Amino acid sequence: MIHDIVEEHLDEATWLFERLQSALRSELTSDHELLEIEDRLRAHLDGLLLGGEAAWALCRNFLAKGTPGQVFAAGITALEWGERSHRVELETALTDAAGATYDGLRWACRLTSSTEVIPFLLPQLDRPEPAPRAVAIDALTARGLDPSPSLDEALREPPGPLLIAALRGAGRLGLIRVRQRVADLTASDDPEVCGAALESLVILDPERGCLRCREALEAEGPGAPAAASLLGLIGRAEDLPVLEKSARSSNRKLARAGALALGSLGDPRAVPTLIQVLGIPHLAGIAGVALRRILGADCPEERALPADAHVESESDEAEAWSQDDDLPRLSSAAVKRWWEENGARILQGSR
Repeated sequence: MIHDIVEEHLDEATWLFERLQSALRSELTSDHELLEIEDRLRAHLDGLLLGGEAAWALCRNFLAKGTPGQVFAAGITALEWGERSHRVELETALTDAAGATYDGLRWACRLTSSTEVIPFLLPQLDRPEPAPRAVAIDALTARGLDPSPSLDEALREPPGPLLIAALRGAGRLGLIRVRQRVADLTASDDPEVCGAALESLVILDPERGCLRCREALEAEGPGAPAAASLLGLIGRAEDLPVLEKSARSSNRKLARAGALALGSLGDPRAVPTLIQVLGIPHLAGIAGVALRRILGADCPEERALPADAHVESESDEAEAWSQDDDLPRLSSAAVKRWWEENGARILQGSR
């Protein structure tokens, strides 16, 4: 009986963790929905911990291999059950953690409420393997702690999770001492490294960060999608033309980021461009999100089409499912007519 209850808590915690990750990536998730998922996840984790040794016997099988949610639940159990031997097994699992294992353990170390997590993390900084150091830097900086000199040294590592963790940690803590190294890494050919470096640089040196973002967009380089997102969030009107150009790019990832950035920018002058993007099937959903951000209650929601209303081509059918496929689509023709009737007053600031 206890085994069945523990297994149910593990299954629910696994599903809720992966749902939380999906919700964080979704453009439609509200703060209320996120809090609800987090509360339910914590409740099932607590239920799992009450299972004691029966829970650990089940979870330990997933410490080194499993879905991100299974590894996350196993990591939380190892940290919060309170047995030193469990944390030793977690330390072993961290040695060469990669992919789903790395993601699950990283989030477990970030989100755990265990009072033992910092004493557990600090020795990981001195290990030779990159994965334990990356997890430690990520989790410590998320708690506002500066893991120097390990973070500074990690900024000299080759592209990979350790360098990404160090870059994001530097921005998170506002570490001015590594500003030049972060700026240098915005020229990286690795998209993740370049994107993380740009994110940190706009915090450490806002003017230089904005300049590097514009340069990345003009060149459509590896960090261009991240650059578009950042410029949209920064919200400077002078970046409207370069973001409109990005939204029209033949590079799908950049076009998506550019369209969404126009929504973040919030400038009504971007509406005609977004209406054009509504006519592109794989970008229609995200263009609708951007239009709602700009127009708010004025957006003609009653003309929304269901997510499957567009005509799919053979190439569409061959592509993997994306979260954007679930976004409702606005009719480009209907929105265009609405804009022709109402655009002038909105551009004049009168709604």
